[in-house]
Amino acid sequence: MSSYTVPDLEICGLLGSGSFGYVFEAIDKNRGQKVALKRTTKAGDYVSREYEILEILKGCPNCIQVLDIFYTKNEEDDKLAQNLVFEFCSDNLESMITETKAQKDTFNIDKVRHYSFQILNGLKHMHERKVVHRDLKPENVLVTEEDEVKICDFGSSKVLDPNGKNTPYIVSRYYRAPELILGVSNYTEKIDIWATGCIIAELLMLKPIFPGKTEGSQFLEQMAILGTPSQEEFNQMAPNIPPTTQKLLDQIETFERKDLNDLIPTSYLRRDKRMVIDLIEKMLAWDPEERITAGEALEHEFFTAEDL
Repeated sequence: MSSYTVPDLEICGLLGSGSFGYVFEAIDKNRGQKVALKRTTKAGDYVSREYEILEILKGCPNCIQVLDIFYTKNEEDDKLAQNLVFEFCSDNLESMITETKAQKDTFNIDKVRHYSFQILNGLKHMHERKVVHRDLKPENVLVTEEDEVKICDFGSSKVLDPNGKNTPYIVSRYYRAPELILGVSNYTEKIDIWATGCIIAELLMLKPIFPGKTEGSQFLEQMAILGTPSQEEFNQMAPNIPPTTQKLLDQIETFERKDLNDLIPTSYLRRDKRMVIDLIEKMLAWDPEERITAGEALEHEFFTAEDL
C-alpha cells in the first residue's frame, strides 16, 4: 500500500481523544504534507474493521481517505497500537455550527446546500459499497481548507449482516434513528439517512432538532416534532416490539406533528425553506422504507432547481 516502510512523521499536536484512542496533527515528511494520525490500542491479531472499511471506501468522494497504516508499542503499557494516517482536514461541522451560533449568525443557504450535497454524495458511494456509517454527526463531518466535506470516523461502520445480527447500540443519541431506539437489529442503511436529515436541520437551526437528554427521552423528542407514529409506522419500524415495550408505548401521550417551517430562522427565503424542509421530511420518515435514499436525495429540487 505504501511506497515506504518506515513512516517519518513529526507530531505537531493533539486534535482529539476518546475511548477509541488519540488523533494527532502531524507532518508526513515523506509525502511533504500535513496529515492526521489516529492511534488506537490493537485488539487481536487482525487489522481493525475500521481499516477494512477504509480500504473498501478507497476512492469514494467525500469520504476521508487513509494514506497508511503501521504499528507501534504504547510506551505506558507496552501494548501494540494501530496507527492510521489520514489526509488532513482543518475543521468539522460541529465546531462550525458552534462558531456560527456564537456569532449570532446563520449559515448561508448555499453553504447548507453545499455541505448537504457532499454528505449525501459520500453516503451514496458508501451505500453502493454496502457500507453503513452508523455514527453520522456533525463532529464526524470534516471540512477541508478548500471547503470540501470528508465523512470520517468509520470505527462504528459495518457492512451489515444480511441476517440482521447487527447491534442497535450505535449512533450518537441526537442522530439515532427511531428503529435503533426501539432495539431493532435488522436495520438498513436508512439509519444514515435519518442522521443526515438531523444534521441538515441542525445546520439551519444551529442546535439539534431532537435534543433528548436520555435514551428514553430521545424517542419523545422525535415524536414532539414529527407527531406520534401510526400503528402501521410502528409496525414498519419495529415489527417485533416486546410486549413490555409495546405496553410502555401505549401509555405515551399523543403528539401532534409540528410545522418545521416554524423551527427554521425567518432569514431564509420562503422558497429555500420549502425545498429544504421537504428534503428533511423525506429523510426523517418514521418508516425506514419510506425514507429517501442518498441517490434520490441528490436529485431533489433543493439541489437541482434550475434557478439556484
